[in-house]
Amino acid sequence: PEAAVAYREALKLYRSIYGDDNKKVITIAENVAFAYFKCGQFDKCLKVYKKILHTQSHSKDAEIRGDYLRTLSQLSHVYEKQKNYRAALDCTTEVLTIKQKLLDESHPD
Repeated sequence: PEAAVAYREALKLYRSIYGDDNKKVITIAENVAFAYFKCGQFDKCLKVYKKILHTQSHSKDAEIRGDYLRTLSQLSHVYEKQKNYRAALDCTTEVLTIKQKLLDESHPD
């Protein structure tokens, strides 16, 4: 897909400038993953989202680490499209488990 190619080129440039652990780089990587998702290239999409998750989980930046749940939820959608319901459920369960740990019982979520 044309959009994915353009985003991959931008991603390469931004990584060379900022490295992987950077909000701008992750945002572009998310765009690459989304372009693959929209084109039905789910294996490529998964690969990108997994790399993003790895970066987010090891980031020193609290904002980047905070985006981990959103990315994990996106990963769940990709697995669902692939009819890999076990993996989708595992991702969703992890999101809910982490949210429960972070939020107290009075929180509306």
